[in-house]
Amino acid sequence: MIPVWIDDTAVGAPDLTGQDGSMYAVLKWALPQLGWTLEHDDPANFRGAWRNNPTGSGYLLRLTDSALLHPADARRGMVEGFSAMADIDTGADRFPAQTPQYVVKSHTLDSAPRKWFILGTDRLFYFGSYNGAGGLNLGYRVYFAGDVAVYAPADPCPFVLGGFPDSGSSGSSGTSVFGDIGHGGNNTTTRDEMFALDFSSADPGAPARLVSSVAAEEAFGSTNAAGIRGVYPGVIGGGLNTSRIELFAFVAARWARRGALPGVLEPMHDLTQSGVHPFEDLQQIPGIANGLGLTTARYISGSLAFGFSNSTSSQFSLLLDTASDWDLW
Repeated sequence: MIPVWIDDTAVGAPDLTGQDGSMYAVLKWALPQLGWTLEHDDPANFRGAWRNNPTGSGYLLRLTDSALLHPADARRGMVEGFSAMADIDTGADRFPAQTPQYVVKSHTLDSAPRKWFILGTDRLFYFGSYNGAGGLNLGYRVYFAGDVAVYAPADPCPFVLGGFPDSGSSGSSGTSVFGDIGHGGNNTTTRDEMFALDFSSADPGAPARLVSSVAAEEAFGSTNAAGIRGVYPGVIGGGLNTSRIELFAFVAARWARRGALPGVLEPMHDLTQSGVHPFEDLQQIPGIANGLGLTTARYISGSLAFGFSNSTSSQFSLLLDTASDWDLW
């Protein structure tokens, strides 16, 4: 399926704010346009459970968007996954089973609308919420939910949940799940209980590691002052080189490839030095290689935003494929 792009500028789009219920309203309005079905609804408490395409995993994403019902505040919505649900309160294989995962809606507890986007298919979608802390343009926090392209036919479940663990106070709260692989030259990040099931299907909530090829950037040009990330445009070919993002699972005492995230690419260049970007936020860029051929992708300047900070250095960049069939990844 070719992904569908929806954002806050669309006619009838709900506002995303730092108040209870705003993300619930956004997902309830947007996800059916991708092909997700609202299986269970609790509008009085701003809770909903959406199922992706049953020809995939058919798993459900539950959102709790009331600060009275989760440990964090109204700037965040809590996300969980289930293999099946009898009602909004009852489900099987709930994950994460231990540490809650959240999506940040706003950096402030108020009714000011924030920019947002959703890009996805009937199996997987990415959600971005804009960070304007301190009046600065700090980019999007990016999260995801749905089926990935698994490598093993016997994999019991392709459904993943890309929220972020959040204590509800400070520290690393509020960051994007992609932050660690797209910033500072790191090329791995580990998240507990990202997968619904491990390979044995014995336990819900299996950890995953997101891995890209950022370490290979030096092959595409000179590095920056930190010795990381090649320059843009690339020395070889003069273009924008990218890497897919894979998910690794811990199997037999080692990390092994489990699948890839459809539709997302990481630039192999430093595109965020000193907070200056070569592209506009959400700009469509043609001629991007995604491993299948050339596609068009939207440029996303991402926000780490540790503790809802307003540091322009806490940024990264992603490309989201808007033109190819994600089922082929």
